[in-house]
Amino acid sequence: MERASASDPRSSQAKILLITAAFPPMRSGGADYALRLAQEIRRVGWDVTVLTSNIPGVVTDPCIRVLPLLRTWGWSDFLIILQTLRDLRPDVVNLHFSAWTFNDHPMIGFVPEFIRRWQPQAVIVTHIETHVGFRTGRIGFLSMLLHRILKLWSGKNYSSYEFGTTLRSSHKIAVLSSGNLSVIAKEYPEVVQKSVLTPPPPIMPMVAASEGRACRSTMRQQFGMSEDESLIAFYGYLYPGKGIENLLDAFKQLRIQGHEVRLIFIGDVPDDYALNLSGRPRYRQELKDQVLSMGLEDRVLWTGYIESDSDLASRYLRAADIVCVPFYTGVQLHRSSFSFPAAHGLPIVSTRGQDTEEVFVDGENVILCPPNNESELANAIERLLTNPTLRERLCRGAEQLSKDWFTWEATVSKTFPSCDELQHY
Repeated sequence: MERASASDPRSSQAKILLITAAFPPMRSGGADYALRLAQEIRRVGWDVTVLTSNIPGVVTDPCIRVLPLLRTWGWSDFLIILQTLRDLRPDVVNLHFSAWTFNDHPMIGFVPEFIRRWQPQAVIVTHIETHVGFRTGRIGFLSMLLHRILKLWSGKNYSSYEFGTTLRSSHKIAVLSSGNLSVIAKEYPEVVQKSVLTPPPPIMPMVAASEGRACRSTMRQQFGMSEDESLIAFYGYLYPGKGIENLLDAFKQLRIQGHEVRLIFIGDVPDDYALNLSGRPRYRQELKDQVLSMGLEDRVLWTGYIESDSDLASRYLRAADIVCVPFYTGVQLHRSSFSFPAAHGLPIVSTRGQDTEEVFVDGENVILCPPNNESELANAIERLLTNPTLRERLCRGAEQLSKDWFTWEATVSKTFPSCDELQHY
């Protein structure tokens, strides 16, 4: 891994502690993002330590110190966090706030205030991964009593049960989409002044565009596809709310209309905890049962889980003609299921929701459909199948959108202060 040059403002002497409950091999977008972000921070010269959950077989990196010490993310783990802070004395603490990965326990919400008071030299940068904070009613009486004591101790820096002191006590808030920012700003309006918009760039390795044609030929041969067949791809974790059922219904319509198409799902379901939280623990089987009931099992490909450091997902995308990610709540900048295909310069069909940002321009860098509407989805895909000029325009637009919004250089520079800037906090 590259080291920073002597002139790089982020000196290798600067230390960052990244606190996250999700880290590979946990299957979640947040876990994959945390690992890649830690690697990118190290690439520009920071000394990086990751404090994470006690995960069996946790992924390690020779350039990153990984401490898998936290078991429950409850009050019993609080002292472990404080001990790590005391031993490391970081210049920056980067907290990845995602309530469900902390088992909906409010403990972590008080960590920013403790850092402010006990280690005032540290700059606190918090990533808000979703707009949903801790849900009430999931901890016992004694834990709730301690929570109330700490709420009084925090004083004006306590925001709410959902976020604790996180919003007020953090020096900087990194949000992944403007929709998430608008929601948390209702909780704490001042958050807008210290927020930066940092959509997640592509996490997995990419096959170079120069190798794309050869890769496409090789992969399609493996699928047994002829040249007159088109391949539609879905990329990302298979999770309720991503419109996958609509995509399958739309795919059936295309087949009935006589289109020679196949469908590939690049990815797998996340960890069981996430599916249990959604109330659909058998979601993978639900999807496969739907395909079977349609009689399309010979036209649908399932790649299964792909490790975040593998370029296999990129190889599958290089073989695709169209990508379809029809989220029920609409596409937003935080959707890595969009950003990775966009970086490949692929034509993408998605959905417009209430919080879809203006950077997504229908007919220029994406085709936008109403959510939860398989007929409109099928019509949009058919437009692309029959209009090569539109496909080419979308390819150029998606690639430009990726360059404008989804790069690691911009993410790191916007999120973390340089060593010269640290003194201004």
